[in-house]
Amino acid sequence: MRRRGVPGVGRNGSTTVAGAPDGGTEEVTEGVTEGGTEGVTEGVTEEVAEGFTSRDATQAAPTPASHFGAVPDGPARRTVDAMSALSPRQARAVDALPLEPQMRVLEIGCGPGAAARAVAARLDTGHVVAIDRSAAAVELARKACAEEIAAGRLTVRQCAAEEFEAGPGEGPFDLVYAFRVGALDGRHPEAGARALARIAAVLAPGGRLFIDGGDPLREVPLRR
Repeated sequence: MRRRGVPGVGRNGSTTVAGAPDGGTEEVTEGVTEGGTEGVTEGVTEEVAEGFTSRDATQAAPTPASHFGAVPDGPARRTVDAMSALSPRQARAVDALPLEPQMRVLEIGCGPGAAARAVAARLDTGHVVAIDRSAAAVELARKACAEEIAAGRLTVRQCAAEEFEAGPGEGPFDLVYAFRVGALDGRHPEAGARALARIAAVLAPGGRLFIDGGDPLREVPLRR
């Protein structure tokens, strides 16, 4: 069921109210090119690769690393490198997530892994599990996030949100997020109801779910 008037979280942690977006990046399939989003099929939305199509061209260019100035090697450099691969809209959303270094995080609909990589860069002892129903998207994400996977900060799995179960050592999750996923933004209510039940089952006490569509995010309350 579509939820309206749900409190959201802005970049500065303020509470906002907004509706769900009309876009979505639920999955990617064969035919995705190195340059972007060509060939997306199987009823999936077109906002893939970096998460957006030509309709968002004015906002979708990745933020160059030079924007952040000189940063020494180490965790800060890792974060800058990962954030520079995001579009401005994705960067705002990742910045708005209430991340802490020790968190266990689940991303639903990770696409080619840009946001998952940026989130993993902000963790220390924490870990990200990134899932997508598309085998092609998972392959892209594993390639893009090879360093984070090798370092033990990130796991990428092929799985639909409505079928997700935490693997050994993966949960419970402190934070779950999804950007432009139809099962969670109201476009696929039946799948959404199943997905919310699965998410609630793997959340830690006090765990939270965020989706885009607020300023820039909104929190979705879950029944336990």
